[in-house]
Amino acid sequence: AARPPATGTVTALLRTTTLSVPDDAIVRMPDDPAAYARELYAALHAADAAGAALIVIERPPDDDRWAGLRDRLTRAAR
Repeated sequence: AARPPATGTVTALLRTTTLSVPDDAIVRMPDDPAAYARELYAALHAADAAGAALIVIERPPDDDRWAGLRDRLTRAAR
């Protein structure tokens, strides 16, 4: 069976252009589902207001406490 990637690792990011990410564009999100949910929309709004062409969101943990957030993010990514 395949093991999930280690926390904080990138599985793959395939791009046709150069990707430059300023330090202030990296947002450290809370590791608690309730706190993450409270900050998610503010972080997305800030990225949109800054003109982000690409927003990459790490998949939340595969844990029942994160199920609602995982569902919302999966639906939004479609």
